Amino acid sequence: MPAVAHLTHSRFWPLYRGMRRFEHLSLDEQRAVQWLHFADLLRHAVEHVPLHKQHFADAGLTPDNIQSFDDLPRVPITTKAQIQRQFPDGVTASNSDKANWQYVSTRGTANRLMAIHDFAKRDAVRATAVRASHLSGDYRLGKVSAEIPPNICNIVCGDEGQELEGVLPHVWTMVKNKKFRDRQSISDLRGLIERGWIFRRRTYPPFGGQGTHIPDDRLDDYVARLRRDRPTILKALPTYLLQIARHVQRKNLPPLPVHAVKPMGSSVSPKMRTLIETSFTGHYREDYGSAEFGDMACDCPQRDGLHVFMDLFVIEVVKDNKPVPPGTLGKVLITDLTNRAMPMIRYEIGDVGRFAPEPCTCGRASPRVYIEGRLQDTVIDDEGNAYTNDMLMDYFYDQPGVDDFQLIEKRPRRFELLVVPTPGGQLDLESLTRRVAEFLGRSAQVQCFTAKSIRPEESGKFRFVKSCTFDRLG
Repeated sequence: MPAVAHLTHSRFWPLYRGMRRFEHLSLDEQRAVQWLHFADLLRHAVEHVPLHKQHFADAGLTPDNIQSFDDLPRVPITTKAQIQRQFPDGVTASNSDKANWQYVSTRGTANRLMAIHDFAKRDAVRATAVRASHLSGDYRLGKVSAEIPPNICNIVCGDEGQELEGVLPHVWTMVKNKKFRDRQSISDLRGLIERGWIFRRRTYPPFGGQGTHIPDDRLDDYVARLRRDRPTILKALPTYLLQIARHVQRKNLPPLPVHAVKPMGSSVSPKMRTLIETSFTGHYREDYGSAEFGDMACDCPQRDGLHVFMDLFVIEVVKDNKPVPPGTLGKVLITDLTNRAMPMIRYEIGDVGRFAPEPCTCGRASPRVYIEGRLQDTVIDDEGNAYTNDMLMDYFYDQPGVDDFQLIEKRPRRFELLVVPTPGGQLDLESLTRRVAEFLGRSAQVQCFTAKSIRPEESGKFRFVKSCTFDRLG
């Protein structure tokens, strides 16, 4: 990787080393660096990006009015709808080199988004991926990693778990076709070297469109692959991890040889973590990221919250555009400090979370955030009480006879519950319906049905809670 940095335009390796050094700074030092990056990004965005220029004009502001992080609520929030309406010219920098652009499609659970990364942002994404894997899983370059992507990858990015072309066959093709200077061939070669030799990433096929429950022979195949590859890190949709773990337990198989198991694309409740971790030799670890941003935070050996990468992002938790006290649930806003081609400032990513009230005992200075699911998967009752995705998953996975579920709020306080019964278990549907209505509070009405499987959304991800009252969170 140092050689790649010297021989190409890539700054991946120096960036990664700088990120590792940043982790050892004090909180005040980290905040000082974070503010310098934020102030510079804000001036750049207001000067060169039509959306942010208009935002500030409408608010009667200039970047000089924003003097510290205390002034953040004055900066207009950016929504997904605004970006979609004005993409690409209205949300990209006029002084950005379009030749360096790369279009990135998110795997949004409810609504997809197209984003643009320049070369510097792509380097930062790659560096933070290694940073998160190292800090949150003891991963080192050269060790094997594995992933099971959502089913949507079959359509969007072609990731179907097939064997990729090898490095040497690609070099031989370049020699035969005399493409030594072909930009795309060189880029493909670098990608193959990184994926196959450096990151040693294995991509397994997704479950497919039939839902959460697939035949045992398919699950046996995943078990066999994991025993063969023995990856340091396995990343997959939480649903995939849960079904593989249950399969190992049902068949009384030895734990799978994976050092760190990490979710992809959505949060995992505490009870799910326990279920998953018992079927692997290693630990459950967690990071927080998205396609449009890359990795933004990761846990530490304490496994209690996610440390924010303060040199790269500003993460806020707000309600009615005001910061909430630590420990209080709110909407998550993201400012990306490295993407200058398409600046994302106070972007409403659609998640809910809370900050930890106390510093971490691990010694890292950065604040910790708990991400508790999607905003659109958060039910708010008439008294303003929030039932997050994590809270509801823990409740239902603790109910006798329930293997999987989907709770749909058809209209305020009117719910439809789909339940996949535990194989060989006993499910008292009438009793479950009554308990769920009591749990959801006064005036909740629940209709309960059984199903064989919970099907994925068009995004390839799974939604186990669908709320129509989430906007009450403010």
